[in-house]
Amino acid sequence: MKRVLPKITAVVLLAMAVTACSGQEDTSQVSGSVEVLSPVNDSKNGYTLKFIELSGLDNLREVSGRFVRFFISPRILDNRLNGPSPQGRFIKNSEGKYIPANDQSQQLVAIYSHMQNLAKLDEEVGAGGVNHWPRDIGVAVRESSGLTNNALYDGTTDSILIVPYTKDDLPIAVNGGILAHEHFHSLFFKLVMKGFDDPSDTQTDTGSIHDRTGFMQAAGIVDESTRAAANPRLDDGGLKKGHGRAVVISEKLVKRYYNRYFHRALNEGLADVWGWIYTGDPDFIAFSLPAFKGLRTLNVAEYEVVSLVKAERFRDFSAAYVNYRDRSQYEDDMRDKSYRLGTQYSRLLKLFTETAADARSVDPQEMRKQVAKWIVTALPVYRQDFIDTDSQGYYPPTRFLSVLASVIPDLNQKECEFLAEVVNSTEENTAKTCVASGKRFDLTEAKK
Repeated sequence: MKRVLPKITAVVLLAMAVTACSGQEDTSQVSGSVEVLSPVNDSKNGYTLKFIELSGLDNLREVSGRFVRFFISPRILDNRLNGPSPQGRFIKNSEGKYIPANDQSQQLVAIYSHMQNLAKLDEEVGAGGVNHWPRDIGVAVRESSGLTNNALYDGTTDSILIVPYTKDDLPIAVNGGILAHEHFHSLFFKLVMKGFDDPSDTQTDTGSIHDRTGFMQAAGIVDESTRAAANPRLDDGGLKKGHGRAVVISEKLVKRYYNRYFHRALNEGLADVWGWIYTGDPDFIAFSLPAFKGLRTLNVAEYEVVSLVKAERFRDFSAAYVNYRDRSQYEDDMRDKSYRLGTQYSRLLKLFTETAADARSVDPQEMRKQVAKWIVTALPVYRQDFIDTDSQGYYPPTRFLSVLASVIPDLNQKECEFLAEVVNSTEENTAKTCVASGKRFDLTEAKK
């Protein structure tokens, strides 16, 4: 997997050398559908170079069109990305196909291609009307304070921001799984998080695991919006302050942080599922960030028990976070715990998808799309369920599985029993069972 980008670059140069080319031309006049050489992941052999068709182009030089509008080193003005468009360089071969002449051009092509595919996936799974197109994407975001090798979906600007990649592996801008992950955050934001926070908050939390303010500052992005572009600031809810620590914990504040980090955990877990649904690769992150393979793989080890963290345990994490007066020191730990819960979701949903494919005798790729449809349908139901049950205490992580089960119109016995087993292995005071109801099974409370 090492040295992926140099290998791609070498193959591009070889293709340019051995193919009769007509040289560079004014590609600002090239539009419509164009065949371009791009890295493609086939989920079995990794990334290879193939000629693919980019459609809906307004301008090949800027690689802009129906699906993407690029900004290079953007600023934020009136809560939108603002700045110049990157300029790609291409070589036209004798067959009328185009070869990117440098790494930036290659990355622009790859991003456009993936977003074009993700727009099609949205349509296929019932999310076609959620996002507006073209999507705004900031590339070569200014590097400041050492921030590299990362990407962020920002709900405030409804854009994906990609900072420079400095490793020797596959650039994040080329990694279709990571782009699908970030794209899913836009769906979660609009179907779940938008308008979710208190009206007094100046900005809506995206449900992102990232600290938006910290990311923007570290990436050198200047926000000139009329409103402060920051995640909501939570007051201390009446906390009494001691010497460096709180001596009284406000349960109201604990719950607010619980809710925030629970949303982020679910968001991250489902986004990883989306990356797998799109690529078919449970280790898509490892192509670009190999150090995270063990932590973020969707594959389940043989010894691993598939369950979720208990609400009480996650509440204790949140209480500890609230109790730290300098919460910045505890932020990384709380973010790690959200990622861990998110990975629990992603792994069990991969297993659930495989269980469903076997039970229904359906092709695995088609089953992934079917599960994607169920997730899209479940998100607004989950949002309303969260609101309706908010006064009842802390939202149990297993409850999302009941929401998911409720939107599957033909839930079968194997699928239902899988979900029941996960709930029952997690919750001590709750027992779920599966009851036949017409042509489907219902996940219900077992009679005591």
